[in-house]
Amino acid sequence: MCGNQKPLRPIRLSRFTGLLLVVFSLLALVPGCTTEQGTRVAPLSLARIQPGKTTMDEVKQLLGPPDEVKERFGEATWIYDHRVTKGWVFTHITGKTVKISFSSSGVVKQVKSQTTESSEEF
Repeated sequence: MCGNQKPLRPIRLSRFTGLLLVVFSLLALVPGCTTEQGTRVAPLSLARIQPGKTTMDEVKQLLGPPDEVKERFGEATWIYDHRVTKGWVFTHITGKTVKISFSSSGVVKQVKSQTTESSEEF
């Protein structure tokens, strides 16, 4: 020890505080539940969509109705947004967003697909 320093005393926890620490430690290890939102787009179905050929009706038959529709200047974009959240204390989120743009005549112009992944602590 140096100078006027007092020796460190051991920390004493009440039984209740100790029990809470054990419970919260165990909860952190519990994987928790899984929730799913939006429309899952199968890669094989997505591969069948061809720009310049596939129509809106055909896309709807392949993928189902979109989660969101945006219209601009007579052209539409259909958005399929799928998210899976796993966990309770520590959450892991994975997702895929598919955007399909149509011409004013209702034929696919462009298909974009983006995956996301993140982890968060509650």
